[in-house]
Amino acid sequence: IKHLTYLFLIAAGIWVSSCSKMDDYKKFLVGGEIKYPGKVDSVIVHSGKNRLKLSLILGSDPSVTKVKAFWKNRGDSAEIAITRSPGIDTVNMMIINLAEGIYNFELYTYDNAGHTSVVKNATATVFGAVYELSLLDRPMASAACGTINWGAATAEMLGVQVNYTDNSNTSKKLFVPNSQLLTSSLNLGNGAKFDYLTLYITDLLAIDTFYTAFNTVLFKNTILASGNYEVLSTNTTPHGWMPQKGQLIEVTQLSDNNFSFIVAPNATNPVPIILNVDPNSNTTSVALQEIGNFGSPFFMTAESIVSSLNYVSPCEGIISLYLHMDNLLKNDLWGNFTVTIRKK
Repeated sequence: IKHLTYLFLIAAGIWVSSCSKMDDYKKFLVGGEIKYPGKVDSVIVHSGKNRLKLSLILGSDPSVTKVKAFWKNRGDSAEIAITRSPGIDTVNMMIINLAEGIYNFELYTYDNAGHTSVVKNATATVFGAVYELSLLDRPMASAACGTINWGAATAEMLGVQVNYTDNSNTSKKLFVPNSQLLTSSLNLGNGAKFDYLTLYITDLLAIDTFYTAFNTVLFKNTILASGNYEVLSTNTTPHGWMPQKGQLIEVTQLSDNNFSFIVAPNATNPVPIILNVDPNSNTTSVALQEIGNFGSPFFMTAESIVSSLNYVSPCEGIISLYLHMDNLLKNDLWGNFTVTIRKK
């Protein structure tokens, strides 16, 4: 009985002490206990150009009537009124006129009595002119003969916009998706111009599209250029040093109308020929020049002979030559040969 009495007195003392402390705490609560509205559960950030959108997912607290966002150490703010519907709501808050940069937002909910929730933080990036000026156009491998060959697009690119006026003097606007590597059938004549720019998004949730500056490109009337060419002509002579059908020859473009390549790739010490293309008639010509040797006195020369076989087919990438092969003494040593190649 004595022990039970002691335990009772100890418990009673603890209870009296607790009640005393609770009473002391309540003295500081003006108007009753603090009430906190349900806070913003989560935030989805949609970046934009000098603006952004915050998609705010609210809880089920029906008392929430407003959400307010603070940033710049609470120096700036924005708010949005809320009309609740049953269940969980998602509300969108647009914040405009923002400078480029990274922002830290403090988000609070409020009820009609002015009670404030605990904070929900969110970080967002705003893009602008500096970012847009840093963007690069999608690479263009070539633009010739009414066809555009595109390079690889990056993940941030949406595509390319091409503006042009076709042969019937009609203005056209064409969107080229990232997956398209070849744009053809533009109905553009030789020497026609077109403008293009590249579209970007910062991420899949972005609300704005960014653009590079327009570039103006002149369509070439030829796809002839430096690169590998395949031999189309058949060597019907006994001379094994002549190019064989299907063989690849490397061609170098020296200027708009001059090319060089080794016409007898299997000869000893071959020397590239210099080929001239007349852009008006699309005919080819080769001045007398050394192209290789088998040792003295068999220094090989080549020069073109006037013939319909001396031509280029610009939009097919074909170069054709009709050449007289000889030694330096012009002893009519080897004869006439046709060499036709096509760009790969």
